[in-house]
Formats: sequence, C-alpha cells, structure tokens
Amino acid sequence: MILRGLVNSVLSRTVGRLRYQRHFNTLLDIAHRGMNYRSGDFRTSGELSVITLLADRARQREEPVVVFDIGANVGAYAVELARAFDKDRTRIFCFEPSTVTFAKLQQETAAFENVSAHPLGFSRAPGTRQLFSSAENSGLSSVYQRDLSAVGIKLEKSEEIVVATVDDFCREHGIHQIEFMKIDVEGHELDVLAGAQGMVAGGRLNHVQFEFGEADIDSRHYLRDFYGALPGYDFYRVVRDGLAPLGDYRQEYEIFKTVNFLAQRRTRHLPL
Repeated sequence: MILRGLVNSVLSRTVGRLRYQRHFNTLLDIAHRGMNYRSGDFRTSGELSVITLLADRARQREEPVVVFDIGANVGAYAVELARAFDKDRTRIFCFEPSTVTFAKLQQETAAFENVSAHPLGFSRAPGTRQLFSSAENSGLSSVYQRDLSAVGIKLEKSEEIVVATVDDFCREHGIHQIEFMKIDVEGHELDVLAGAQGMVAGGRLNHVQFEFGEADIDSRHYLRDFYGALPGYDFYRVVRDGLAPLGDYRQEYEIFKTVNFLAQRRTRHLPL
C-alpha cells in the first residue's frame, strides 16, 4: 500500500506533463521490449520454444502430423522444424513464392526426406500477385508496396507470383488435419487465414503462429481481425521463454511492432 501510494503521488505530478514526455516514451519502449515486441530473429524470439513444445506434444500421439511453413524464405526455420519433429511421423510443407528464394529453400531442405518445398504463396483466393522486395532472399518481401522510407529501405524489385488457398491445397493433397501452421508473410497473414476457413471451421487446424506488426499498417489489418478469423481459439503472445496468454480481445493489443502470436484451437483442451 505504501509503494502504491508513492507511485500514485509521483504520477499525479508527472502524468500528462510536457516536460516528462521523453521519459514516458522511453518507458513505453522498455515495456514493449519487455513484452517481446520487435523481438527479431526467430532463433532468439521464443519461436524455437514453440517448435519444441508442439514437437513434444506430437510425440505423445500415434497419428501422423502435418506442419505448414508459409513464408519459408531460405529455409532456416524449416530446418529447425525438421530437426524438432519426428521425421517418420511428420510431413513438413514449406512454401516460398519468390523464384530465387525458392531455389535456396530447396537447397537448404533437400537433406530432409519429410520436407517438401513448394514455389507457392497463399491468399484468400487463387491467382497471381506482385511480390515486392528490396533484395534477393529478403525477409521483408511482401505483396504490399510497403512504405519503409523511415528505415531507409525501398521495395524496388518485383516479380509475379502464384498464390493458392490453404483449403484448395489441402484438398488437392489429401491433407485432412494440420497440427501447426506458421505464417510469416509480411502483412498478408490475415488473407492466408481467409483462404483456410474451411480448415478452421472443420476443426482441422490445431495451432497457428502468425506475425503481426508494422507490416499490418500497410495491409490495414488489426489484431481484432485475427480473433475474428480464428473463432474458438485461445491466443498467446510468443515470448522468449514461453507463451503469454491474452484472453479475450482488448483494444490495447493493437500494437504495430512486430511480434508473433500463437493461436490454439480451444476444443483441444491442452494447456500451454
């Protein structure tokens, strides 16, 4: 009570005052970093912990497991999937629509017999799109002509890519259940989910990890939209040593700094 009173006393003299705004901006940045926003490389962001958790769960079941890596880039994440999940019981599908990047993905995953690479993107409907990038194998490639001038980057390169829907791909390849689907497509994640609504509605998509942040400013998407696209799922923010539960949607979750979320189909009743 004493500490709370002291804090309230300090805040009453500083909140909303012009002279303290720089300090509050610093505190806000510290808080966001502490919550794992702008967490960067998947090797240090906590995403490897998610892979390990879901791979351990998969070992407890006898049925085969299907994993999707959508936006696989050059395959570093796919390699970690292949190392974590049992190769004899897991099929890993990797998707990368950029021609040059896909060639690198093939090279990186060739040694893993249970990994298949596909030169394909996903969206809400099949067709073609323009993919914009700043350089070959860029992790910032996007179907949106993003304005990254604030960080000195221009998406000056472009190529036409082929996109499909997750539902169509699963139907054509006889995939009835996806255990884990990772989506990292620079702002197009919601459209990928829009093309997977058959799998979602049928209870055939168990876990979805998706990136959310600055790119969603360009695509005009909100985290609220993901809650709407994944009804019946529990949402978690990926942190470096686990998963922070979000509960029901709240407006203050709309923070446009890159972080990953995991959505788990609620009817599985598996605590994280």
